[in-house]
Amino acid sequence: MKKLLRLEFIKYSRSTIFYIFIGLFMALVVLSEIGSLYLANKFGVKLGFSTLWPSLINTAGQMNIFIGIIIMVSITSEYQYRTIRQHVIDGLDKSDLFIAKYIYGICLSLFAVVFVAISVIIAGYITGASTTGSGPWDGSQLLGSYFVQVLGYVSMAIFFAFLLRTTAVGIIVYLFYMPLESLLGSLISYISHNDTTIPQYFPKAIFSNIIQNPGVIKLANAAKAAAPAKTINILSEQNTLIIGFVYIILFAAGSYWLLKKRDL
Repeated sequence: MKKLLRLEFIKYSRSTIFYIFIGLFMALVVLSEIGSLYLANKFGVKLGFSTLWPSLINTAGQMNIFIGIIIMVSITSEYQYRTIRQHVIDGLDKSDLFIAKYIYGICLSLFAVVFVAISVIIAGYITGASTTGSGPWDGSQLLGSYFVQVLGYVSMAIFFAFLLRTTAVGIIVYLFYMPLESLLGSLISYISHNDTTIPQYFPKAIFSNIIQNPGVIKLANAAKAAAPAKTINILSEQNTLIIGFVYIILFAAGSYWLLKKRDL
């Protein structure tokens, strides 16, 4: 296993695509955070760290798709270049290959968490959030939920990679699945007379809502106050997190089954 992990590090530390997508992730996270802070400043909203953490983590979460693409490209390229087959011929077990890929995915998720944490703290001190009375780590407990969110996107990408095994097709399906799920959810809501319960349980919806948008929460609370007799079903953060874990396990199990049962 140590040998395989060392090989993984060597392969991807020399990959141009790896650095391109990591760079895109970092750049877009920073730009999206700058945009959020600009809008807050424009409307005269003073953000303390307790509100800055959920706002900026939610904004950064929209860029998790790039972390998924990195792991997808790494797996599908090994299928195309027969690297996985060569590893098995050399005596490695498929389960070791699977574990190595997931460890790689976990490491990418941890990198995303650390980068976002650093960016939020820097943004907080630049914008004067430390002068609002809240400490720099007030609200940082959401980093654990953010890690689950990133790992969810990574797990989905790993599943599509083992399912499709072609880089171009894998990326297209992975990217188009996101809006397709939203369209399917809207269609189900329309057919069921604006019932939004079912679409909330779709994988992408679950992973996206692990870190809930503070603005959406305020709108939901306002809607409940305006129409108390009307039932508005919104999953709690705790339930969303639990279902997210279940999806991660299901995607991992599906990926392992595909790797074990199919020819390389």
